[in-house]
Amino acid sequence: MMRGEVNKIVFNELVSGRALWLPDVGSFVPEYRSALRTSSRCLEPPGRRVAFLSGRNGESLIDLIARAGGCDLAAAEDIYARWLAQVRTPEGLEIEGVGRLEHRYFNAAKPLDAMLSPLGREPLSLRPRRSHVVLWATCGLIAAAFVVYGVRWYGARDRAAAGAVTDGEVLFALSGAESQKPAVEAAAAEDFVAEAVVAEAAPADTVVGTELLPAEPTGRGAESTGEGSEAVESLSATEVAAAGKSVEEQPDALPVARMQAGRTYVVWGVYSTEENARRAVAEHRLERPDLSHRIYRFGPKWMVSIFESDAPEECRAYLNGPGRALEGLWSYTKKG
Repeated sequence: MMRGEVNKIVFNELVSGRALWLPDVGSFVPEYRSALRTSSRCLEPPGRRVAFLSGRNGESLIDLIARAGGCDLAAAEDIYARWLAQVRTPEGLEIEGVGRLEHRYFNAAKPLDAMLSPLGREPLSLRPRRSHVVLWATCGLIAAAFVVYGVRWYGARDRAAAGAVTDGEVLFALSGAESQKPAVEAAAAEDFVAEAVVAEAAPADTVVGTELLPAEPTGRGAESTGEGSEAVESLSATEVAAAGKSVEEQPDALPVARMQAGRTYVVWGVYSTEENARRAVAEHRLERPDLSHRIYRFGPKWMVSIFESDAPEECRAYLNGPGRALEGLWSYTKKG
């Protein structure tokens, strides 16, 4: 088997996230590294790196050569020995297209590093978070000022109305109440006679000058009201369930949530616009409807997550378990 074919086997194993054991050399173990927020405006992107261990970890490269070439272990060992002699250097190993091992430190080549870290190694710039405390405090002060002004204005108007005296009352006091007393008494007597005549002419069950209050609802009416309340509650629950179902089925209805500090997310992709993120979720749901997609703000971009937990080890277990069937997954822990 050619040297390039063995190099491809090593490359494919590391890209797939599986550990690889090289007899008489050591093991190459891919490791996940979460995104790290180094400052309020700088974020180191997540990615994977390959660590070198002197012990055995993962499947033997000899077994992989035998399986890929369809030969027995003896022939595979001979191919491995000749390949190892070609890639061995005084400092370690140099595998073309894969990387260089020097003094027990593995430095990945550009093709492999691009596959392990699709977001690159350069730090990402984040927008500074703006506080709305000052804006809300200003709005509260303005509202309080309007309330105080309204209370004072209504109080002054009521006091002015209570202390006002009409022109007719002033003229009545000046001209003398004694001169108009007989006319007032005559008018009062006429009003009394008119009320008596109306009382005699009214039927027995009619009350003059009294406003009848509506009767209280009967027991049956109260029961019907209770049934109506139960129907309204049932209808509200149905509408809420339907609304929740529509949010799960329609990617356009997914809300853009905010990530919680200390929580770890398994990231399926990062997109420059919200429309691209929703379109990607819609296409991915056709293939994997069993996954729970969520959209979060990720600095100036939009992140799509398919699994999340407060325990980082659960996310790592998901990446090494069910997540191995999906390529390009990585984890991100939101710092405080």
